[in-house]
Amino acid sequence: MNIQKQLPQFNKQTALLIVTGSQKGVFHLAASGVIEEIGVVDEPIKEFSDREEFFVSKGGEGDFTSGSVYEPNKQEHIKKFAKKVSGEADCIVKEKGVDTVYLFVPDYVIHELNRTLTNRVKEMVQEKFKGNFVEEHPFKLLEKIKKTKF
Repeated sequence: MNIQKQLPQFNKQTALLIVTGSQKGVFHLAASGVIEEIGVVDEPIKEFSDREEFFVSKGGEGDFTSGSVYEPNKQEHIKKFAKKVSGEADCIVKEKGVDTVYLFVPDYVIHELNRTLTNRVKEMVQEKFKGNFVEEHPFKLLEKIKKTKF
């Protein structure tokens, strides 16, 4: 889609906007006054409702039963998700001739994403915006970039 005139147009460069939450990542490419979504990474947290375990213990007044629900390790999930996002970002940078990268990432994901990004992508990062902007319209993202750079 054509970028509104008051927003950065990226006429002399190709910009990759990497936008993530903790389960979904969206990639937007901006160049020559046009921005388009070029990729999505999904890594939903698995529900383990069928993995409930019960423990029975004997007591003086009878049996006691308690249960614990299996919960996925959130940090492991974020590591796996960040690795997927980083791999996709590197592929896009190679294939599309990206010059600059902007990250829109929540606090709880940014450290792991920084750790897994390739050096090529890290060197292109111009700005990091902390927060979950996955559902934001691309023009809102460009407005944030405009406030800091243009």
